[in-house]
Amino acid sequence: MIISFIFELTIPRILALCELGLALIFLLIIILLYINKRKKNKNMKHFEVVCAIIINNENKVLLCKRKSNKSQGNRWEFPGGKIENGETHKEALIREIKEELSLIIEVNDYIGKSEYTYNKGTKDEYSVTLYGYICKLDSEHLKLIDHSEIKWCNYEEIAKMDLSDADIYFANKIRNMNF
Repeated sequence: MIISFIFELTIPRILALCELGLALIFLLIIILLYINKRKKNKNMKHFEVVCAIIINNENKVLLCKRKSNKSQGNRWEFPGGKIENGETHKEALIREIKEELSLIIEVNDYIGKSEYTYNKGTKDEYSVTLYGYICKLDSEHLKLIDHSEIKWCNYEEIAKMDLSDADIYFANKIRNMNF
């Protein structure tokens, strides 16, 4: 009788302890996976980049085709580039557009940011935060330096282009804008 009494008391306790133990093991696994993911992300390159949605007098937007030997080669993008240490977004955008296209622009409205991770799960994985600005053209002496082609597009044309993934956000954003 005493043995059965002890047995009845301990089985529920043992089961409760097992459930608690499994819950703790599950929690530990989640924590370890999170830590492992953070370690991977620490090693991943990240770039802060600005892009210009340059609008001409015909309300068309400038797209540039990346050279084939570059990351995202042969895909179209809104022109821009990496922000250097100590630069504001506006300064970086003016510098990049002048360096890549020999154009002078006026940076106007900030329209948002896009975040994208390229080459997920590979050793070449990197992430980009892309900040977009509506810009006005102050000069029209365009010179291709860092791209293979340019095209002035209306929205319908932009929607058909093979855009770089981070740029798709801005193509969708400008769809209903009045320039």
